[in-house]
Amino acid sequence: MREAKATKTRFCDPYRRVGDKYRTNLPLKRGDGRSGVYLIKDKADGKIVYVGFSNGNLYDTLYRHFQFWKDISRTCKVRFTYPKEGCLVRIIFTTPSRASVLEKWLISRILPRDNHIKYASYLSQTQRVRAEETMEDTELLTKGEDPGF
Repeated sequence: MREAKATKTRFCDPYRRVGDKYRTNLPLKRGDGRSGVYLIKDKADGKIVYVGFSNGNLYDTLYRHFQFWKDISRTCKVRFTYPKEGCLVRIIFTTPSRASVLEKWLISRILPRDNHIKYASYLSQTQRVRAEETMEDTELLTKGEDPGF
């Protein structure tokens, strides 16, 4: 039995300015438990700079990239944060089991600037086929759409 079809969004601004504050602008709500893959694209040069995934807390995982904080524990030496007005974000909603494989596949295909880990060697043939099936299911590129990579 095949898993449910993945769904995608278009690239859009992650925040909108309302007066002197920013409001979130993506189809996500805190605590909704959704999983998927997200692509962050630089508005200035139009290139995808980061690809990430979440197994069930997509809202918090994605929005931490637009918040600044001090990492007291220093468990992660590199954290990428982006300006609220300088990027576009696309989300591909999918199951948790597909999200990590799809993220690795996209990184190996796009080679984003801020993903230093090379995932190509991590994907088995089965995982590569599964990721490609997921991409076919999402219809990521519709006719005439600029892929952005």
